[in-house]
Amino acid sequence: MRKILAGGKIKTVLQRPPLCYNSLKAVEVNMSKVKFVLALSAVALVMLIPTTTLPSTGGTKAQYSLEYAPHPMKKTVIKVLAPEGITGRIYDRGKLLYEDEIPFSFVAKPDVFYKIEVLCPGGKWSRKVEARAGQVARLKVSCAKAMPSDTSGISIRIQIDQPQQPVETPAETGAHDAPMTEAQFAKLKRALEAEAFEDGKLELLKDAAAQHRFTSEQVAKIMDLFDFDTNRVEAAVICYPKVVDKQNFFVVYSHLEFDASKDELRQKIKKMKGD
Repeated sequence: MRKILAGGKIKTVLQRPPLCYNSLKAVEVNMSKVKFVLALSAVALVMLIPTTTLPSTGGTKAQYSLEYAPHPMKKTVIKVLAPEGITGRIYDRGKLLYEDEIPFSFVAKPDVFYKIEVLCPGGKWSRKVEARAGQVARLKVSCAKAMPSDTSGISIRIQIDQPQQPVETPAETGAHDAPMTEAQFAKLKRALEAEAFEDGKLELLKDAAAQHRFTSEQVAKIMDLFDFDTNRVEAAVICYPKVVDKQNFFVVYSHLEFDASKDELRQKIKKMKGD
């Protein structure tokens, strides 16, 4: 506080004391320390939180392929071929028309959009598929694997890198690989019969052989679904590595028309066995 003379009168003026330079520097240094500590805390928090991915709304994430091919009998068919063993459904305007274990075939009305629903382990996958007149629609879905929902009720998937564990083979575990059951084989036959072309039947058979085993009698019945010996031989070759009773494989030769085809199959089997 100081007094000054103004217009012949003495006025008292309050004066703010000057800020101490050292005090300002101290405050600045302390703030820098706070910012540094907060930054370290944020980094530590980020390192502790695993990466999460929220699934898309309205269903599970999945990849799919959809192909169309002319049907030899001009029928309109929808075939759901993968994933095998999972339940699939077909709806029309909200009404359930068909439900079965994949793979299956469905004779559809031409030029109608059907809703296909696949009950993947991580949730339902669905998409509308057009049934084109006189064509076969071949749908394959690859379900995404999801983790269980957390306690908050929000479904999340947590991705954490972990070392791979060794996978035990059936021989190591002592498990017995049984052939396809009658129900499974019946569904495979229906799927093969619905296939428009024999090349498509062979591709479908390769998919089935990758997941299942057969008896020699089942292989013989599969061969009867082909019109030409060349494709019958190829079908037998595809199935042979997965045959559980190879000692009975001789029964398939009677399902070939020509001796040359039988000799061709014998040579291919010998080559596969390393004889």
